[in-house]
Amino acid sequence: MHGLDDSLFNVIFSYTRKQAIEDGNLIDITEQAKETGFKVPVAVPPNLYERYITPPKGFEGEGQSTTGRLQDPFCYGDAMDLFDGSAKRLVFFFPYFIN
Repeated sequence: MHGLDDSLFNVIFSYTRKQAIEDGNLIDITEQAKETGFKVPVAVPPNLYERYITPPKGFEGEGQSTTGRLQDPFCYGDAMDLFDGSAKRLVFFFPYFIN
């Protein structure tokens, strides 16, 4: 496997995680992930955060909370046993239907 500094590649543009968070293209949930055991930075796209993680209005009294809903994606990571910090990027899909 080749790194980005390999002579086979000419990087013409890079977009960092920090830039994506600053631009609003990712939402940093690292602190919440650390509480569950993640040792790597965690970010999600706004669409996932706003449409799934943030409970719909009126559901607060039904036991729904952002903290509780964050447990679902964190459980995927737990089930995949990916807490050792060796992965540079984890991508997994959420099998949820959202109205």
